[in-house]
Amino acid sequence: MKLRDRVFIFFPNFCGKLSDKAKAAMEEMKYSNPYVFKVLPSAPVTIYNSPAATQVLPFQDSLLHYILTNASENVLKKLYSSCKYFYFAKRKLLCHSLYIGKDLKLKYFRNSMSSNGEELEFLDMDKLIVQNTLVVQHSENPNLLHLIFPKLEASSLRFLRIKSQTFSVNEYDFLTSGRKIMKLDFENVSIFDENGEPIVFEHFLYSLPLAKYIQ
Repeated sequence: MKLRDRVFIFFPNFCGKLSDKAKAAMEEMKYSNPYVFKVLPSAPVTIYNSPAATQVLPFQDSLLHYILTNASENVLKKLYSSCKYFYFAKRKLLCHSLYIGKDLKLKYFRNSMSSNGEELEFLDMDKLIVQNTLVVQHSENPNLLHLIFPKLEASSLRFLRIKSQTFSVNEYDFLTSGRKIMKLDFENVSIFDENGEPIVFEHFLYSLPLAKYIQ
């Protein structure tokens, strides 16, 4: 293909040349009604200072539904950055790193968060997607990790550090389900199955194919 035969498209405005077949296909995709989404329940966390405006997007309802349903965390992050409408459609909080510790306070920084796990604002949160790092260490509450699990929507961790905690095999499987963990640091940790038996070593290693450091 020569340079003069190439087609260049810039969203939302098109600049270039379209064949009659392509024009016909684009006409079929047009629709006059805005995409309608059902508002989902979420934690009372202030993300934006103003409500989202209804967006009229150049996609059919089915295509936009597919994008929102199947978007990865990285795609969701880009959608959120492009328009707050997408956040209100999904209602899922993206958190790069989450630090939970006895001496920490609730703070937000660089798409990350720290907490002692007991602040009311943190307790009201849900649908958290932790993308990179999770650190939980609280010597006075060995069940803290177990208590925050209902808040987690998904996990694609690369670094996991847990200290002085007791939790289940199912919860461990959830934390490592992304199979991306490169560094895992456990200290004074107990993991039990539904029968109260300690986790089997082979099971422990199964979801750590990329791990370079395990302690």
